[in-house]
Amino acid sequence: MAMNGDMSSDYHGKHGILKTGYSYMTPIAKLVLKAGKELGYKQRDYNAEDMIGIHQAQNTVYNGWRQSSNEFLKQAADQRPERLHIVGRAHVRQVVFEADTNGVRRATGVIYVRDGVEVNVRARNEVILSAGSVGSPQLLLLSGIGPKTHLKEKEIPIIADLPGVGKNLQDHVMTPALFYGPNVPPRSSIDDYTIFTAMPQYLIGNGGPLTYSGLDVTSFIRTPLAKSKSPDIQMTQLSAQLTLGSLDLNERLFNFG
Repeated sequence: MAMNGDMSSDYHGKHGILKTGYSYMTPIAKLVLKAGKELGYKQRDYNAEDMIGIHQAQNTVYNGWRQSSNEFLKQAADQRPERLHIVGRAHVRQVVFEADTNGVRRATGVIYVRDGVEVNVRARNEVILSAGSVGSPQLLLLSGIGPKTHLKEKEIPIIADLPGVGKNLQDHVMTPALFYGPNVPPRSSIDDYTIFTAMPQYLIGNGGPLTYSGLDVTSFIRTPLAKSKSPDIQMTQLSAQLTLGSLDLNERLFNFG
């Protein structure tokens, strides 16, 4: 990634294709940041050394434009087309390990199934496993990396005895709360009118409400119940006016309404 100028240079890259920055801030979000400071919380780069405090949310926004995975992949593919090959309807079943001349095993490819056909793909340099917090440990276990006793029970050949694989999975519990402000001035949050009138500003690359990601402010807090020095609660602020359309969307996303 490439960082925005006011982020910490020690913890963010500078020359990546996918840009990061700060998006549009609603008036309500600015009030929330001010209130957090008055309560004694510091405002800092939460993707740096210390995340405890209240922060303006970081997004994949750069020079007034929302970034996307499509733009990121397109740039990479345009520079070196041979590096990107996407296989659809494919389910990876196993990472393949082979021993080198010194007997050291390393990942050399993957086996995936597509339309009922098993395909073995070899890697020229390395295999990057990025299947999420559940999918990645599952693939490691299926490939023979994990607790030895569990692998033996499932009759999976053992590549490495790593007891921690597949353990310590935790739910990220979220509790949504809606607050209604009867005295909030007009245009203080994102609504249908704001989106309509902000279109010209966005099209000429000057940012504005259409760079809004839905997340204004995020806070990381360490409560007295925390079992470590790390924060144990994250709070997020979303400033949006609920219209008939957005009410339906929220009901489907969060199962309330």
